[in-house]
Amino acid sequence: MSSSDWKRLAIHIPVGMLIVFSIFIHWAVLLVFGTYFIIYEIWQEKIKHDRAYKDIIGALTGQAIAVVYLLLR
Repeated sequence: MSSSDWKRLAIHIPVGMLIVFSIFIHWAVLLVFGTYFIIYEIWQEKIKHDRAYKDIIGALTGQAIAVVYLLLR
């Protein structure tokens, strides 16, 4: 992975964590945030062809970190 790939990953980790922690607001907020993020990334891929899967991997990494945090606290 290049340094720009690592930066992209790091930028999207908090997005994934926010999606998981939004469950404390309401479960529907989690679904809306998560769905919106995926739709946005698919749209960006179709328009820009910018390999949106890298952003999704970053968000999934953030989600995994948040879930592990919630399970261990």
